[in-house]
Amino acid sequence: DNIREFDERLDRFAEELNRDADRVTFPTTTAASKQLTRNYRSTQSILRFSTQALTARATNSELLDVEAISEAVTRLKADTDHDESRIEALTSEDEHEAILAKIDDIVDNDDYAVEGDDGEYRAPTYGDIAVLTRTRDFGRDILDTASEYNLPMAYEGGIEVFRTDAAKLLLAWLRILERDADRGWALVLEEAGYTIDEVKAITDRGAYPEAMVTFRENLREMETFGGVARRVFDRYDRSGPTADVVLDTIQSVHGTTTFTRGELIQFIEAAIEDGSTHEVDAGAGTNAVTVQTIHATKGLEYPIVILANMNTNKFPSTGGSGSDIAYTDPIGLRQRKVYSEEAHDVPHVYDNWQTDVLNKCLSQNYDEERRLLYVAITRAESHVILTGGENPNVFLDELPVNIETVDPDLSAFSSVDDESSPFTVDIPDPEGPASYSPHTFIDDTVFEGDTGGRGMEFGSEVHEFAERYVLGEAVDTGDNPDKENVKELLESLDGETKAEIDAFLPLIVDDKEVTIGGIIDLLHITPDQIDIIDYKTDLTTHAQDEYEKQLSIYYHVVADQYPDREVTASIFYTNDG
Repeated sequence: DNIREFDERLDRFAEELNRDADRVTFPTTTAASKQLTRNYRSTQSILRFSTQALTARATNSELLDVEAISEAVTRLKADTDHDESRIEALTSEDEHEAILAKIDDIVDNDDYAVEGDDGEYRAPTYGDIAVLTRTRDFGRDILDTASEYNLPMAYEGGIEVFRTDAAKLLLAWLRILERDADRGWALVLEEAGYTIDEVKAITDRGAYPEAMVTFRENLREMETFGGVARRVFDRYDRSGPTADVVLDTIQSVHGTTTFTRGELIQFIEAAIEDGSTHEVDAGAGTNAVTVQTIHATKGLEYPIVILANMNTNKFPSTGGSGSDIAYTDPIGLRQRKVYSEEAHDVPHVYDNWQTDVLNKCLSQNYDEERRLLYVAITRAESHVILTGGENPNVFLDELPVNIETVDPDLSAFSSVDDESSPFTVDIPDPEGPASYSPHTFIDDTVFEGDTGGRGMEFGSEVHEFAERYVLGEAVDTGDNPDKENVKELLESLDGETKAEIDAFLPLIVDDKEVTIGGIIDLLHITPDQIDIIDYKTDLTTHAQDEYEKQLSIYYHVVADQYPDREVTASIFYTNDG
């Protein structure tokens, strides 16, 4: 609308801005219009086909003035005379497998020849193909399917990492580890096939299945969040690229923060609530099929485009903005959800039926969806394939293309090794200096195998006891020898003791501000000396060289705060011997 009504809006805005002062001093004369008619990407066949998208109905009941739209459309002329384009459409009950079978058919097939860098035509490779989708979830699913068959495929763009099934399973087990939360048990029990009534009965009695209790105890023995995530994904056979992204994100977050398990749970919950995305990219130059959302492809081009998920309720999207507060002309600002404590005696949230009725009265404007369809088709240089599932959308029926129903057979598919590179996940940069945890500099391989560790749960319990003892709280060792040893240490110190001290070391690295932050377990302060003491519950000293890196950071922080006193840094192993 800003483009179509440019002249009118410019005049109106200028008039409003100049109402009480001269703000817009230039003349708002009629803007000059220039027609851009040359297309340097697609063949003429694809351009003609894409124009049909602008007059395709989105629903069977939609009324379109096709003649008026057609008159307003600027026809484009291809910059190439070569036009051997194949424009095809297929539907299948197994759309993911059908897409993989089609990719397998296209690769090395001269019928789908594409122009090379030297101007000569050649058979296509995996890297010549892009699968475009209206929604991110389809992109994730097709990626996991490709992984099962070892077909090289890479996602590029933003993924709502923590809204994936793999992330929700991990969150459930983290909640169980943190406080045996019913919300965690409900999900894992449902995943195991229990009914809602059975889940309620199990959680009410706390009589969890023995195998799940055993698994919970195994998780409590893990030393890192990454180890917990790996064990959860192994149990549920979540070994595809999506699980890799979640794992990589968890490890990245843990490596750059000082999150406790509870804080990690809050981080994941907030990410789910916000629908936050993390950029996920495959390595450059790999021979792999690209998967992207249509929105992410604007301005890009690919020799062959597979426009997937042409299904009802997926394209056009019916998901709305997802926001509880929305402004829509002409009904104004409206609230979709309402909070109340009335009627049910407990807090609850329900749909605002008045808003639903008003929204239903509005005419649906699918013009933007048609423009997205146009964008997707015109990403293709040489060939376009559209695919749908059991319930294809009206767009597919409206476009001038023959639709083939297929039953994919991948039994003869020959997998490709080492074609696609692993994911890299970019965690959004926080405002201010980059922050790192001392654990960032510790080599995690020292914790692999049987290293005598007793898990995060045990270590947290001993650390909590030590902190509460220093604070003077009434705590009992419970005949725990590690706690007894900590108590004996604390009672032997004759100076002032402070527990759980935040320590931040600001540095300048390559002209950039960097902060390394951690928590000092214990400071022992005397008039002449400051002792830094870090508790370790390990049964061996195998990781001592790595722990010394952590102590080095704390040393520099404390030495800066107490320049007139000697500073020592020590590890106190809580186990006997």
